[in-house]
Amino acid sequence: MMGPLLVTIGMLLILCGILLIFLVGPFGAGRDKARGGQIPHPDNKDNCSDGLHTGNRPEGPGTELRGGGIIMLGPIPIILGSDSKSALYLVLLVIILMVLMVLYFLIFM
Repeated sequence: MMGPLLVTIGMLLILCGILLIFLVGPFGAGRDKARGGQIPHPDNKDNCSDGLHTGNRPEGPGTELRGGGIIMLGPIPIILGSDSKSALYLVLLVIILMVLMVLYFLIFM
């Protein structure tokens, strides 16, 4: 049936992802093209004036960085958040993902 085909496709996608991780590093991930591919040293304040190390965020009050992530270990979610609002959004996203997973199994299994 389609089971072995889906397993093969999944394994190939994982392998492609791992290969991309190793290939992107040497070919310029995170390098500044205007500087000829050179990453400025963090101690050199003159090279950091363009916001390269600050993520192009303006500095000042009210410019804090927030974020989070989800690690799904099968049906068990691990939620990481820098603040409670980000974590709340991620909890809602996990609930939506789990409902979609249950619907998928009810419809296709």
